[in-house]
Amino acid sequence: MNVDRLVSTLADEHTDVSAETWKIELHHRHLPALEDGDVIEYDSRSGTVRYYRCKLIADVLAAVEANCSRR
Repeated sequence: MNVDRLVSTLADEHTDVSAETWKIELHHRHLPALEDGDVIEYDSRSGTVRYYRCKLIADVLAAVEANCSRR
């Protein structure tokens, strides 16, 4: 996925944070951390993020989402 598309999606879903803030946070914080954890591949030069499906991560994300929706 292209980072700009990801930024646009996040900004549309979380209107309390600007697209520019998402772009900065993703580039400097979130994407490098996910890459360091071998969750994604992030090419900052091309602005490409690659995620290869991982059952464990999908299960964890589903559990987090379920927990958040209960609040």
